[in-house]
Amino acid sequence: MEDQATAYKRMESVLILALGAALISKDNTLLGVIMNVLLAWPECCFREETVRHPRTHALLHSQAAGFLGRRTDAQRAGTAEHLSEGEGGGSQVLVYSIYTGTRMPRRG
Repeated sequence: MEDQATAYKRMESVLILALGAALISKDNTLLGVIMNVLLAWPECCFREETVRHPRTHALLHSQAAGFLGRRTDAQRAGTAEHLSEGEGGGSQVLVYSIYTGTRMPRRG
């Protein structure tokens, strides 16, 4: 399985090239789509990502899910370990998660 950083860099380079070509032809529709994918993917890389052009529906990139069969990634495992060690001297802890499970792929 490809590691997360390598997968992200590959996806980023493909999408930035597509964005550059679109912007040259005065097509701004990809800007929001690509920004959304690149900002959100690190938090939800446990699922497959398919990026399509919002108007033409052409496939721009497809990324397989990472961490198959595992419910936690390194970041979440580190957070859980940190909390279980009791750091904080018995104080209450609030853990905020960015990914809400509401980002849905656009249907065409």
